Amino acid sequence: MIKTIKKYSGAISATFLVGSLVGCAATQTAIEHGKLVTNAQQSKTIFLEPVASHQKTIFVSIKNNSEEDIHFAPALKQSLEHKGYKILKLPTDAHYILQANVLRVGKMSAAASQSALGGGFGSAIAGAGAGTAIGAFASQSTTGMLAGGLSGGVVGLAADALVKDVSYAMVTDVLISEHQAKDLKKYHTRIISNANQVNLKFSNAKPLLEKGLVKAISGIF
Repeated sequence: MIKTIKKYSGAISATFLVGSLVGCAATQTAIEHGKLVTNAQQSKTIFLEPVASHQKTIFVSIKNNSEEDIHFAPALKQSLEHKGYKILKLPTDAHYILQANVLRVGKMSAAASQSALGGGFGSAIAGAGAGTAIGAFASQSTTGMLAGGLSGGVVGLAADALVKDVSYAMVTDVLISEHQAKDLKKYHTRIISNANQVNLKFSNAKPLLEKGLVKAISGIF
């Protein structure tokens, strides 16, 4: 009987310890990622030579191969116009031809985001799912707690489930062609815009991803 009591006492102690650790993890996540963070990175820096004002003409072509509805073309054109560029309807009439292809938009771990960026323009994008190490640990702990009929750890896990570090990314390949005499000089890069915050929803992240992409592309000119 005494051995049985000691056994359950040990299980209770372990359970509350796990619950406390998970609860602390949730608190730490909330502290570290409570503030919204956005950024845009280029796989390759593009330097365009200065041109005369009459050569500041550009044809813009935007394609979207992702599963999301992305609408940043109007904002991009407006940004380029503010920089003194005239948007033309025919690529043959423009000094610059700007082509952008959105490849993927959605949740993406930091590691997957950096991998996609490191691959550079035209490279394939590997799996973009977020890591689940903490989730696996929580799942194993829950099994032990339920087996012991305890609730302390479950509360900790519930708190952890409500606090998630969420990252969204938009991967875009950009190709710029410049008319030079009879030839086209081409520049290319991959741009990844990111948004990260605790419990971030895609509806809130989407405009930030688009804004980051617009700023990155227009900043080339």
